[in-house]
Amino acid sequence: MAAFPAHDSAAVPLPLDQYAQAFDDLFHTHIQRRRLREYLAGLLLPRDRNKTLTALVGAEPITQAQTAPVQQLQFFFERSRLGRRGGDRTPH
Repeated sequence: MAAFPAHDSAAVPLPLDQYAQAFDDLFHTHIQRRRLREYLAGLLLPRDRNKTLTALVGAEPITQAQTAPVQQLQFFFERSRLGRRGGDRTPH
């Protein structure tokens, strides 16, 4: 999988995309793989504030907390194994 095309709003730096390719087999859809890249980019790229879920996608905490990018990342995080707490790591 190459870096996302220029028209894709989730474009990530090529080195990050290459790193994320190692995890592609863990995700079943292109959307899941895209959300992983967005999550990693949010964690690794510099931000001016704490890295909350809204900050990971570059949204303002109050005014943009309900926007699609925030909601999509939240949905990905909740549905993936990344968002599971405790010892239960099996899909529900």
